[in-house]
Amino acid sequence: MPGSWNARRCADRRALLLKYLVERAPRHWAAMIAHGARTMAPAEWRGEPPAEQAARMARVQVSRVVEGPAYAFDDVAVRALLTASVGLRLPMAAEVLPAARGLLMFQLPVGVDPSDNCTPLTAATWGPGLPRHFAGVWLTWWFDAEAAAAREVREGRLSETEARLGLAHVGPWLPAGHLSLPYVPILETRLWPRRASDRVDPEALMVRAIAGSWLALTHGVLRAVPATAELTSPQPPDAASLVGLNMVRAAGRDPALLASGIRAAADGAAAAARQRYGPVRDFTGRPYPREPDDGVA
Repeated sequence: MPGSWNARRCADRRALLLKYLVERAPRHWAAMIAHGARTMAPAEWRGEPPAEQAARMARVQVSRVVEGPAYAFDDVAVRALLTASVGLRLPMAAEVLPAARGLLMFQLPVGVDPSDNCTPLTAATWGPGLPRHFAGVWLTWWFDAEAAAAREVREGRLSETEARLGLAHVGPWLPAGHLSLPYVPILETRLWPRRASDRVDPEALMVRAIAGSWLALTHGVLRAVPATAELTSPQPPDAASLVGLNMVRAAGRDPALLASGIRAAADGAAAAARQRYGPVRDFTGRPYPREPDDGVA
């Protein structure tokens, strides 16, 4: 597994995703939306015809893949992110993001699809939030299409031939969920756990791991290296496909120490938010009750 996580494989998966988004996703997603799939597009668009929802969603995702960087996290980096996510409290702000939009790829799952509690979530995209009453970032997480097809075969719903044919018509990932994360002074509860149950909620852990990946990049806890740096000279003719792809490798480092660094960066972001914004509030505009260890007023 570690040996297969290289720049070429990650570049190929990004290219397959883009090809799918441009050529097949609008029709495929429109059919899925028409049959009741609620993860293909955000709830704000559900009053529109399925074809329009799907087309808008595909355009948004194309812009994230084409206009933003891509970051590929190795297995050690993912373990650090998952460890940090258990106790992470992060007030979301534009400064947390390494770019306005982009693509994340994870060698290990950062969560599982809530629809079946087993299909691994191994990618995410992000971009500017939808036009609502708050500013923020719109996050989409994606499940592994090959893993989903393998589960269908194991459970007898598809033959291996049917699974192969189906995979030939989709990208490496499919959308599994969306979330608009507001910028402070509004706090997103998934990024600000208060109860013991909140700290171990599977979806919240995944969201915090993803947000932690942004924070780790912007604060240098995890270092991103351009994929072109992994090429041997002379460069192959298709080296241009690696442009914008960054490998985030933590092999040989201690995931627990990296997790501590991510949490420390989050504590610093909370202190900065306290100084800049003062009291924070929830989505209704009410002041958020303070706790002794909040870090934010």
